[in-house]
Amino acid sequence: MLRKLYHRLRAQIRLGKVEREMDAEMRFHLEMETAQNIRRGMSEEEARRVALLSFGGVEQVKEEYRDLSRFRWIEDLWQDVRFNLRLLRKQPGFLAVAALTLALGIGASTAVFTVVNGVLIRSLPFRDASRLVLLNKAYISLENPYSKQSEFNQSAFAWKDQVKSFEQIAAFGMYDGGVNLTGVGEAERIEARDVSANFFETLGVSAVTGRVFGPDQEKAENQAVAVISHALWRRRFAGALNAIGQPLRLNGKSFTIIGVAPPELQYPAKLDVWIPISSDLESRVFTSPIIGHAVFARLKPGVTLAEARAEMKAFSDRTKLNQPIGVTPLAENMTGKIRQSLLLLMTAVGFVLLIACANVANLLLARSATRRRELAVRSAIGAGRRRLIRQSLTESLLIGVLGGFAGLLLAVWLQNLLLAFSPPDIPRLDEITLDYRVLAFNAALALLTGTLVGLLPAVQGSKFDLIDSLKDDVQKSGAGTGGLRLKSALIVGEIAVSLVLLIGAGLLLRSLTKVLSVEAGFEREQILTVSMALPHGQYSGRASALDFYDRLMEQIRTIPEVVAVGASNKVPLSREDVFASLFEIEGRPQAVNDNGSFATLLSVSSDYFNALGISVLEGRTFNEADRQHAPPVLIINETMARRVFPERDALGKRVKLPVESVPREIIGVVRDVRSFKLEDEPQKEMFLPLRQGGNSPATLAIRTVGDPALVAPAVRDAIRRLDENLPPYDIKTIGQRISESLARRKFLVSLISLFALLALALAATGIYGVMSFLVTERTREIGIRLALGATEGDALRLILKQGLVQIVAGTAFGLIGALALTRLIQAFLFEVSAIDTLVFFCAAILLALTALVAAYIPGRRAMKVDPLVAIRHE
Repeated sequence: MLRKLYHRLRAQIRLGKVEREMDAEMRFHLEMETAQNIRRGMSEEEARRVALLSFGGVEQVKEEYRDLSRFRWIEDLWQDVRFNLRLLRKQPGFLAVAALTLALGIGASTAVFTVVNGVLIRSLPFRDASRLVLLNKAYISLENPYSKQSEFNQSAFAWKDQVKSFEQIAAFGMYDGGVNLTGVGEAERIEARDVSANFFETLGVSAVTGRVFGPDQEKAENQAVAVISHALWRRRFAGALNAIGQPLRLNGKSFTIIGVAPPELQYPAKLDVWIPISSDLESRVFTSPIIGHAVFARLKPGVTLAEARAEMKAFSDRTKLNQPIGVTPLAENMTGKIRQSLLLLMTAVGFVLLIACANVANLLLARSATRRRELAVRSAIGAGRRRLIRQSLTESLLIGVLGGFAGLLLAVWLQNLLLAFSPPDIPRLDEITLDYRVLAFNAALALLTGTLVGLLPAVQGSKFDLIDSLKDDVQKSGAGTGGLRLKSALIVGEIAVSLVLLIGAGLLLRSLTKVLSVEAGFEREQILTVSMALPHGQYSGRASALDFYDRLMEQIRTIPEVVAVGASNKVPLSREDVFASLFEIEGRPQAVNDNGSFATLLSVSSDYFNALGISVLEGRTFNEADRQHAPPVLIINETMARRVFPERDALGKRVKLPVESVPREIIGVVRDVRSFKLEDEPQKEMFLPLRQGGNSPATLAIRTVGDPALVAPAVRDAIRRLDENLPPYDIKTIGQRISESLARRKFLVSLISLFALLALALAATGIYGVMSFLVTERTREIGIRLALGATEGDALRLILKQGLVQIVAGTAFGLIGALALTRLIQAFLFEVSAIDTLVFFCAAILLALTALVAAYIPGRRAMKVDPLVAIRHE
């Protein structure tokens, strides 16, 4: 069977050769039979006749193979492939330039698609992940999380049985889940979250070893257990099976390890430990002031997203929930913030690929001009136009395949580069890999680009006058006016697309400079920040926590390079959670549903503002006299003073907080600080003295006289001397925090700028190629003009005029395209308009100058044409 299949395929691919071999074999057998009959005494004519009769139906045997003539195109294609491979092998320079040009575009596109595929396209590593949804604005009650009593009917676990769309409803903590791991080697800061008992069941995840949470974890007596991540299991327990059952101390509270999660589980974040949700708020493990939880669910089989949304809307209205609950696919929720950025990168790299295709198409147009006589000869001996087009397309497809293969190798390198420089907060980075989707995308891109770059040259090259093309001077007639027009049109398109990319990159770069120059409200240099989390069990009272910080700051002040030390529950751009508090102004009536009476509440030490370089606009800062039994005081920021006290009379006013019985007097107004992101507008903030209430401090701000990073080891030693089980974490200079907060914006700007510069280089190369071709085509004309008295300047202007027309046209189309397309990136801009005049002007000037230089170089060659050489054969 295999032998028969082989011969069948061989006959389809090389039908002509098979027929020739068959004729030779049958002729040999007939001659042998005829010779034998002659030896038997027959005449030559009789011997041949008898041999033919004994051999049987020769034509019938051949007809069986002739029935395969419908596959003749396969043999023709194979012939075209072999012919074009030989042709390309004779011109390695052309092949290298064309294939590498496509490889740049295909490789960059494949590398970006690899990230898009890993982050956006691949399904989540959960069972039937398409059925997982997030329930927006749903929550659970921590007073009794799993209660179904009527007093908790707003909680998701109370109403989940009333909704028919969901198979399971689960929850997980939404806050800073950092905890101190002690008791297993050196103290370490790890990431943890509390989750509902059915969290793993809802996701469809099983343990690698041990077990995950079950219904037993809904009971308080069974909640001192933990599931650890695969990475923590390997790091702290060397992957030993006896890790199950061992104790784990998190912020001083003991848990028993019952299972190890699979390595692909990184939800709701890249966690180290999952623990059950507990209703015992007094012994809560986490130090974050926020205790909110997100709710997600698994749809029942057959239930669509639209049906679930409709049911939840009707249910929210019917039961008068506090706020209507929305339904969002879990994958979309995880990648929503990065989706637009990746799609923008995919669009930009697609533009680069288009420019690369236009360049290679121009190369093939020039090549087809040099092969017109060959094509004319083929046409004269019977080749039809379709046959000629197919042969040309075969060549471009070969170039596309070679470019695709080279692009795949480039994409592997670029992928590693992208991952190395990607912001760490991009979700699912660990899932980015070269899978079958990426390979299929690369192959499809190679075939598509091969077809695109070859289609126009193939059609253009097959149109010629047979008689003129067979003349001796055909090589000098060039591609004709039509070919030049097509080349010019491609160059105009390249310039337009390049300008759109340059303008987009310019807008993003200008936005980045705007963000970097924004008034942050604090000093950007010579400040070190160190975070800590004091376990509730060990530092049970506020007094003990404040005493620890007092002793720690006293030791840090003894470090020679330290100028000032301040403590707070959050420093600017740090990860610590804060909450907003209601407030009332004494003597001012409170409006009903006044959402404006909220402000972020921060507790700070007396030297906090000095350590961060926050200016005091009015009044004074805190001092050592602002202690527990002193008159309660408060400092507000500039935004709160402007919004709440438009008459600018904030000093001396008294503010009432909900948890306090005595109002606080405003003693100072400080400059606004960009606490969360530099791009975010400052919000209302209130500052309390550490000794007078608020949350316990979590972060130190240390001002130094030199490089703040050099002080970090001494700070670690000071913390270790006071508490060896307290691991400091998030030790960064304020400059590092600024850089990390802008990491995603810088990543986007860098890649778009790189693609824009690559597009500019490709466009310049294309202009240079077309102008060089034009000089070659018009060499005889230039020589005649020079012989008749034209100057070298006239020859230069003749060439530059053609280039200027293309540059002006491409710039005009590019500006129009940019006006339409740059609005799509408005969401990425900061204090910059999508039609910023300066950016448009600078990008157009840069492109025009680059294009002019690319056109000028061939123009200089036109000036050097020797009239005698040019018209020697005239």
